[in-house]
Amino acid sequence: MKIFVSLLKVLLGLWIIMGAVYMMGHFGELGSAWALSAFPAVFWTGLGIVQIVLAIALIGSVLGRFRTMAQPAASALMVISLAGSFLYVAYAGFPGILWALIPAGLFGFIAYKR
Repeated sequence: MKIFVSLLKVLLGLWIIMGAVYMMGHFGELGSAWALSAFPAVFWTGLGIVQIVLAIALIGSVLGRFRTMAQPAASALMVISLAGSFLYVAYAGFPGILWALIPAGLFGFIAYKR
């Protein structure tokens, strides 16, 4: 089980990093939807940086560097992912919401595993 959780942390961390880099580079496309146009480019860049830092902390917890940061990083990423589910609905409709809810559930599993 420990190997599964470690692999899940690394894969989800890489998933978040890829998504954050895409979000920071394509904030114009994301901001074109009516619900997302209220956020300026600085917001998207800041959110991407926060996601990258949290993902690095999550991946680092597998390597033993940030062991105590795994639960707070996963919890914060879960909150960001759940908040992003509202944005996914505005951007991609119903199937798009699954791109936020599934990782949020997996982050919840990582954050609250005992």
